[in-house]
Amino acid sequence: MALDFIEVNRLLQKMRRIRKMESRYEGVGPVFDESDFKLISFMNKQDFKTVLEEIREKPRPQKGYLFSSGGTLGSPQINLIPSHLFLDDIIKNWKPLDSEDVFCNLFLPGKMWSSHYFYNALGDRLAKETIPLGPINESELGVWIRFFNEQGVTAIAGTPTTLKQIIGYCHREGLRLTTVRKVLWVGEQFGNDLAELLGKVLPEVEVWGLYGSTETWVIGYNGPHCSFDCFHLLPYQYVEVLEEGELAVTGVHPDTISIALRYRLGDVGEWSSCLCGKESRTLRILGRKGREFKFRGALFDPAWLIDTAKDHSCVTQGQVVILKREAGSEILELRVVDPHGGVDIEELRDHVISQIFDLSNIVARDRESFRVSVVPNVQVNSRTHKTPMVVWEDKK
Repeated sequence: MALDFIEVNRLLQKMRRIRKMESRYEGVGPVFDESDFKLISFMNKQDFKTVLEEIREKPRPQKGYLFSSGGTLGSPQINLIPSHLFLDDIIKNWKPLDSEDVFCNLFLPGKMWSSHYFYNALGDRLAKETIPLGPINESELGVWIRFFNEQGVTAIAGTPTTLKQIIGYCHREGLRLTTVRKVLWVGEQFGNDLAELLGKVLPEVEVWGLYGSTETWVIGYNGPHCSFDCFHLLPYQYVEVLEEGELAVTGVHPDTISIALRYRLGDVGEWSSCLCGKESRTLRILGRKGREFKFRGALFDPAWLIDTAKDHSCVTQGQVVILKREAGSEILELRVVDPHGGVDIEELRDHVISQIFDLSNIVARDRESFRVSVVPNVQVNSRTHKTPMVVWEDKK
């Protein structure tokens, strides 16, 4: 998209009225072209938080929702989103539901998590009926799948983790979702394992995705003919792809309460084309910046371990766990889900070690430092229903 310089200059004026940002933006602008724009400093999470705190202290005409994307209870990463949730602007570009749909919202309500409320509003605007259900416990899946069929649910929305739980259960138990023809998702990567399950259980289903963050709200969207990892940008979201693929976002919608001005998102991406053939540039999301972790002095990307396991065997999911021992040293454990029971743990362990150079060096010094285990399910964040790649635990 072309950068809206009028709105950028308006953002600069707002920044100069923020006490703790005044000196940084004094003398910056006006912006007339891309070279002027690139003289503006980047914002990080702390900058965003500082600006929002002062904005909330001042009178303003907009009402809004206070949502959180993470952090701790004492210091959450929050944003104030206008009450209309930018819904009109989003459905001008992305309209996954119609007046014949019975829509079931599987996102978790409460705990300041935004998705449940957004998808309720989307269903209220577009669908015939909306069912604000929330996530389902494993023991209840059979009952609720029957409910979906009885009520004629045509569209479901949830994180890929939630969708995988439901679609995977149908596949294992030989159940059908007889009326579902649309799946809506947001919140984490839409993996090949979920795509394969959908191909088996709902081969004709339409898949509709969104991409964004609590700080920036929705940045891009895709639809049934798009790549799962590619997103078309909304007209008021300006994205830069920086060195090493890091993404920076500037939101120029006039209704925005907070300020995202060259905000470093924390994600990594690249410009690409989309399977749908749409001519505009498409953003491919590659993952999180800094998702690497250090173990015994070496830097690892958890995706290396998980993907290596998936490539070698019938593993469908994986999760890296750092187990802290009382003596202070740590164990690296790769937990995998093997629905068919065909994984040879020792063979898989040896394969992963052989493919990842630093890991082989570490294991040569301490064989017990790395292990593989099979689990029925990986851990899921109870608030967001996302699956983290890495978790830390105290060894029992």
